[in-house]
Parts: sequence; C-alpha cells; structure tokens
Amino acid sequence: MALQRERLFQTNFYAVDIETNGFKHNEPVQIAVVRFENGIEVAKWTKFFQPWHRSTKDALRTHGLSRRKLREKKANPFCKLQANAMIEFLEIKKDWPIT
Repeated sequence: MALQRERLFQTNFYAVDIETNGFKHNEPVQIAVVRFENGIEVAKWTKFFQPWHRSTKDALRTHGLSRRKLREKKANPFCKLQANAMIEFLEIKKDWPIT
C-alpha cells in the first residue's frame, strides 16, 4: 500500500467528477475537474448547469442540486461553449491521464 500511495503522490493527473440529473435524461448539473501535480491539487475548473429536465429523486439525494440551487448559482444549460472551456482547461497538460 505504501508503494501505491508513494506512486500516486509522484503522479500528474486530472480528476473529473460529473453530477447529472439522473439516468433518465443524464444531463450534467455540475462538472468539476482538478489538476494534480505530484499528487498536489494545483488547479480546479468547476461549473454548474441548469438541465432541461428535472433531476430524479435519487440524483437529488446524491448531489442536492435542485433547480432552485442551480438558479441561485446562475447556472445555464450545458452548451458547446462550456464544453470548450473544459477542454481548454484539460489541454494545458493534454498528455496527463484523466481519472
């Protein structure tokens, strides 16, 4: 286990977390990307999105991002502009693994 932990801390990678409105429509409500250098967080990109369809009860229990909370965060629907912003963040170190 110590070897794995040591290897992780010497690794550069991106961690991605995507929250959706549920399996029925599967629209993103939040995407977060964190860049790690030598196992240390060095940069973060996160964005909230207002889905076209309501979140399922299971999805709301998981992430707690109701339509009201997303409006308060001034979330807009996911679009090509937001996708391009995330891709631009990822391309800074495009040869790094994404987990």
